[in-house]
Amino acid sequence: MPEASVTIRGLDGLRRKLDPSQVDDALRPAFRAAAILVESDAKRGVHRVTGKLQGSLGHTIEGTGFDTRARVGPQPGLGQPRHYSRSQTGRWQKPRDGSNRGDPRTYGRYEELGTRYRPGHPFLVPALNRNTDRIRALIGEAIRRRFG
Repeated sequence: MPEASVTIRGLDGLRRKLDPSQVDDALRPAFRAAAILVESDAKRGVHRVTGKLQGSLGHTIEGTGFDTRARVGPQPGLGQPRHYSRSQTGRWQKPRDGSNRGDPRTYGRYEELGTRYRPGHPFLVPALNRNTDRIRALIGEAIRRRFG
């Protein structure tokens, strides 16, 4: 999936003043709330054909302290294959045995960016862009609450 990020101004000054272990207590809940916000917005905006990509969207929180990251997108294990009858499978779904085996982590990229044959239906980047101000407010409030 494409990489998109939100930059917090003043983070470098904060990094010099605070202990990274203290920062983790403040940032982790804020990043989790921000990830849930973007995830729910992306689920509403995803191009829905089978619902498998929509069902596979989730978030993970990685890292500690100032290196904390929230990743939102198709997650392994979510959106497992759903079975269809033979009459419901189209010519584009191979094999035609009634199972849609496509991995949402693979075709999610094509939905977001498009291919040379069809335009993309972006859902992650617009979800992030629509919520940038709310994300900054969540993180700023978490830091203010923790460090005054």
